[in-house]
Amino acid sequence: MIGIQSQLWSETITSEEILDEMLFPNLIIFAEKAWAQKPSWLSVKNDFQEAQMMEDWNEFVNLLSHRTLGLIASGFPEIKYDITKPGAIIRGIHFMFVLNFPG
Repeated sequence: MIGIQSQLWSETITSEEILDEMLFPNLIIFAEKAWAQKPSWLSVKNDFQEAQMMEDWNEFVNLLSHRTLGLIASGFPEIKYDITKPGAIIRGIHFMFVLNFPG
C-alpha cells in the first residue's frame, strides 16, 4: 500500500482551541496533497518548472483563502484556525508586506 502521512505533535495542545489552530489549515493542505492528482510540473525538468509550480500554488492558496477558509468561518465559527502571519519591512517611506494566503 502506498500512502501519505502527517504528524501533529500534541505535547503543547492543552485545549480544543489550540488543537484547531494546529490542525487547520494544515489538514486541508495535507488532504489536497494526499488526494489530488500529481501535478504536471513534477515530471518536467526545465526552466518553466518553478513558474508552473508557483502558478499551481497561487491557484491553490486563492481557493483555500477565498473559498475553503471562508466556508469554515461561516459554517463552523467555533473552529479557530491559524494561518501564517504576514512579514513586513519598512524601507524609507514605504511599508512593504508579504502574505502567504491572500484575502
